[in-house]
Amino acid sequence: MKKKTLITLLVIAFAVGAALILEGVGEDVVKSADSSSPVYEANGKFTFLELGSVGCKPCEAMKAVMAQARETFGDNLEIIFHDVKKDPKKAAFYKISLIPTQIIVDQQGVERYRHEGYLYYEMLEEVLVGLGVEEQ
Repeated sequence: MKKKTLITLLVIAFAVGAALILEGVGEDVVKSADSSSPVYEANGKFTFLELGSVGCKPCEAMKAVMAQARETFGDNLEIIFHDVKKDPKKAAFYKISLIPTQIIVDQQGVERYRHEGYLYYEMLEEVLVGLGVEEQ
């Protein structure tokens, strides 16, 4: 195969792969609790799971969002960060395909919300209040 053709195919493959990845960026899902939902970490209160990695720019930007959520919701919300590059088993367990990913689970550990990509604080606050998490 000629070098030019190979490069063209690689560029197309990269573009298709990037489009598939970006298709989920910014998407979120609010789930209703049902018996088919997996059970995750539960501490008897709503838990905000941030799955990302140190060095990832959007993941690093999420630190400010987590700090603001900690300030607003205090003890009414557990906040947990998992570095999925250091612990790939967490990525598999939570079925992560893109970082950062945010998951909110209820008091029983049932996933109620999932978002891929950077999550603006205002959106997070709206979801948490909508799920019944009280501001402190």
